[in-house]
Amino acid sequence: MSQERIKVKITIGKANVEIEAPPDLLERSIKEVMAALGVSNTLEPEPESQRRTRSAETSTCRGLVESILKEGWFSTPRQLSEVVAELARRGHHYDPTAVAHVLLDMVREGGLVRTGRPRRYLYSERPVSAAKVETEESEPRSE
Repeated sequence: MSQERIKVKITIGKANVEIEAPPDLLERSIKEVMAALGVSNTLEPEPESQRRTRSAETSTCRGLVESILKEGWFSTPRQLSEVVAELARRGHHYDPTAVAHVLLDMVREGGLVRTGRPRRYLYSERPVSAAKVETEESEPRSE
């Protein structure tokens, strides 16, 4: 007779991991995977207050696009269709028109840069300006 096995799927950042192990080895297996990914070795559930805040931040199309921007996903210029596909891959299906409006708002606010021509625009992170870097480096440090 084969021993019962439990299958767990874990998503941490961009990593998707599937673990299948007997019940008595499951916790150890999860801890080993988390350590390999450089994640805290705790299996404590997320506090309710954090869970509500996180879901509120990412429950809108705008929140989701902002979250992938923070992850660095826009470090490579992306077309509208790529953004729509990435949101869908993450389980959020939005009309391309809604995503386009969010991207345009973020361009107008300075969070993203848009290059190209109509219907072929590429959206990417706003590069850090050289002047800003020089200013930060030239400021005296207080020790």
